[in-house]
Amino acid sequence: GAFTPTTSGKNVVLVDDMVDTASSIRKVKLGVILENNRAIAMGNYFFTDLDGNEAKVEYTFGYKLIAQELKIDLHHSSFPYSIPKP
Repeated sequence: GAFTPTTSGKNVVLVDDMVDTASSIRKVKLGVILENNRAIAMGNYFFTDLDGNEAKVEYTFGYKLIAQELKIDLHHSSFPYSIPKP
């Protein structure tokens, strides 16, 4: 099964009918940097499991225009840093 996108305001909600542990994924783009033949996009994904628990993941994608084709040349995703409780 493929992800099926639906729009909700400025966010995109993706629902995968083949994944049992996630009921939805929401993507929120926070910013884009354009520079000559490069672009960097940053934002957050919010994954919701079947019990309604949501997890936030920060992402960065880097794109480069090579021979008139846009290629991803950087990707990083991680949970946000949180200060450990004493």
